Amino acid sequence: MNCADIYYIGLMSGTSLDGIDGVLARFTGGNIEVLQQAGVDYPDSLQEALLALFLPADNEIERIEQACQQRNHLALNVIEQLCTGIDRNAVVAIADHGQTIRHFPNADPAYTLQIHRAAELAELSGIDCVVDFRSKDIAAGGQGAPLVPAFHQAYFSDAHRHRVVVNIGGLANISLLPRGTENTSIGFDTGPGNTLLDTWCQQHTGTPYDIDGQWAAGGQVNQALLSDLMADEYFHKAPPKSTGREYFNPAWLQNKLTKSDYRSLDAADIQASLTALTAHSIALGIRQACELSGIKTDSTLQGVYVCGGGACNQFLMQQLASQISVPVKSSSELGIPPKLVEATAFAWLGKQAVDCQAVDLRRTTGARHSTILGALYRA
Repeated sequence: MNCADIYYIGLMSGTSLDGIDGVLARFTGGNIEVLQQAGVDYPDSLQEALLALFLPADNEIERIEQACQQRNHLALNVIEQLCTGIDRNAVVAIADHGQTIRHFPNADPAYTLQIHRAAELAELSGIDCVVDFRSKDIAAGGQGAPLVPAFHQAYFSDAHRHRVVVNIGGLANISLLPRGTENTSIGFDTGPGNTLLDTWCQQHTGTPYDIDGQWAAGGQVNQALLSDLMADEYFHKAPPKSTGREYFNPAWLQNKLTKSDYRSLDAADIQASLTALTAHSIALGIRQACELSGIKTDSTLQGVYVCGGGACNQFLMQQLASQISVPVKSSSELGIPPKLVEATAFAWLGKQAVDCQAVDLRRTTGARHSTILGALYRA
């Protein structure tokens, strides 16, 4: 290993609750390279435990600790895979997002909670661990999410072209990266990504997600239902804004489906309509961001680059492409495959924390000022 190279591990567990994605990232000067990747799926028992923690119930503290312990075993497995063949002493730190179980940035007081056992992770891995990235942004008056636009700005922006990066996990968020080198990016959560799609698919087909969007592609988008879904106030709220499973969940969908008009709809038609909802709300978010940035139309964008698990849903990508006037591309064209972008972003956020470098999210989360994110646990 070159002594000028700096190594970080990034671990990401998103709102899809599907597992942990990890990367070993090498930082050399202003460049970043993903050297290794690893991941592990959450077992059904952990998914169920985490889903239950999204709502108030009895004995929460013990149940959180049990879920954290189970998740830590999986995280250590990912870390061991990432450290295969390298000197782990060369890894400066592990940046672990943790698992979000509550996100209420508009409550009084505002709060967000990502559960983890960082002290244990640092002790057992022998590597310093950075966690709890979102709470400092909340303390600075921000929404606590999304955080990844700062990374998108640092590594995906272009001096001569406007770009948009779309991250589609359980929720979807966008980063508008105006051309130039100043931190003028705008980012926010646009609404549901895969969370409603996955839940509906599990309920009606028994499979955890709609592979390539094939089931949705066999249905028909119901325009009346889509209009009712898109009428929700969240989509039309001005940023900064963020959301989570606390809002876009099966109860939210069921409430929308109570109209007699929709009771006879085929389940595949509803899946198609939910896919269109994700695409339409992302496209609306892009238009909102362009307006805020003074970019007259999304046609001036050089490209829209998609990352996250939703990039694998071909029907969703087709729906999104039909709503915007610029090419929809994979984040692979910017150097990082879709499923690795968030884990890499947190490796970068971990480096920023260790280096005591503030992250500017004023035009993303609405924070009052740039601030250092994350808490460091020594090995």
